[in-house]
Amino acid sequence: KKKLSDSSWNRILRCCSRIFNKALQWQYIRSNPFTEIKQLKARTQPWHRMESHEFTALINKVSDIRKKAFYTVLYGCGLRTGEAINLLWDGINIDFEKNKITLINRPGTDTVPPFGIKDYEARSIPMPNWVVNLLLQLQEQAVPGCPFVFLDEERWARVKAKWQMFQQQ
Repeated sequence: KKKLSDSSWNRILRCCSRIFNKALQWQYIRSNPFTEIKQLKARTQPWHRMESHEFTALINKVSDIRKKAFYTVLYGCGLRTGEAINLLWDGINIDFEKNKITLINRPGTDTVPPFGIKDYEARSIPMPNWVVNLLLQLQEQAVPGCPFVFLDEERWARVKAKWQMFQQQ
């Protein structure tokens, strides 16, 4: 049986406490049973830093160029998954002339949904040559009309359809 993480458990406790506080405020109950339950002290687990030989073994097993480039950008540039997925072939996010990736907050347009960086601050990350080479290979096989670096044709169609539906609301 899988146990919830301490932070997940604490989140559930906080939500339950809020729900019962509202019931108490509305006088549906006399006391909140969750006020006596203490949150857990979150346990920390050591990070596993992937060694270069482990990354090389992973990349050698991957045959799809899109996945290989995606893993390479994550490892070689230290991007978060959401940041990498939201990279665009717009010359701003990926600058092949300066060998850098620039992450910026992006407002939504008619064709592309918005993207916000976790810490809200734009930053530029240098790309090692081996990352640049894989991205150039990927760009040669890019889906026509798709502005996203790592979306395949099917995923791009779904994103586009959802974004257009969202805009019509």
